Amino acid sequence: MTEGIKIQINGEAGLQKLFHLAATGDSEALKGLPFTQSELADCALTIQNTWKNWAMGNSISTYATMLIPPCPKPDPKLADSIKQQKTGVFEYTIFSDHPLMAQYQNGEDYTIDMKAPNSPWLNGKKSRLNKKDGSPYLIVPFSWGTGTGHFRNVVPAGILKALRSRALSSRLPTMHTEPNARGEDILRHEYNWGGRVSEDEAQHTDKNGNLTGYDAGMVRMEDSAYKNGNHGTYFTFRVISAKADADKWIQHRHREGIDFKGELKKQYEYIFNQRIAEAMRADWERFQGS
Repeated sequence: MTEGIKIQINGEAGLQKLFHLAATGDSEALKGLPFTQSELADCALTIQNTWKNWAMGNSISTYATMLIPPCPKPDPKLADSIKQQKTGVFEYTIFSDHPLMAQYQNGEDYTIDMKAPNSPWLNGKKSRLNKKDGSPYLIVPFSWGTGTGHFRNVVPAGILKALRSRALSSRLPTMHTEPNARGEDILRHEYNWGGRVSEDEAQHTDKNGNLTGYDAGMVRMEDSAYKNGNHGTYFTFRVISAKADADKWIQHRHREGIDFKGELKKQYEYIFNQRIAEAMRADWERFQGS
């Protein structure tokens, strides 16, 4: 269970005796605190409804500069899990018993197996079927930069020079139909393949200077945006296959925690203190005049 958000007050000097009696369950004392009791209940409901609103996918703006991002996976069941409980005469606890809520609050490390049988990569519209055994696979294109722009991968200078001297690859106007993993017939483009980078030619290195082989198979695709037909964009292709080794196509990810409880406190603490203080004064004046 996600640890609860508490709404509570402690009696000020003039109200200590009255609060003490009320805290022990003295019914007569409780009758003397209608404004405070009502304000506390209203504050608790506001927190509960705001938290539910977040669980339904809406952002929570705060009086601070930070905004809480929307819930990663909005769900009515997640919103329904947010409850409130009166845990003391002057205390309400708003909590969630949904296991996902703790993950969202605390963050988590998780893995994605892109080759799993039910993965969206192997069951998507662009998936393909192995003609020999019918197993699903997906061809994933990776674009490369030439040293300008914000590309994660940059074509090594030697590869750039070599490919510029080789025939461009191009997409043909013709198409054909192939089934995907869903059993749908999908129109596929046809290509005229030009020069490629062989495994022996690969030059891409990691940050430690070790050859990666990532640039093996690279092609220069004709860019139709240029009229002279000699400009190209650089691509490599990788295959996600259900038959890949167990340790292949595994992504390790981390999701940062979302401090919605802290942000709710920032948003409401000051104004709730003001409202409850006013209710306490109203009860004290009523108590003195009774």
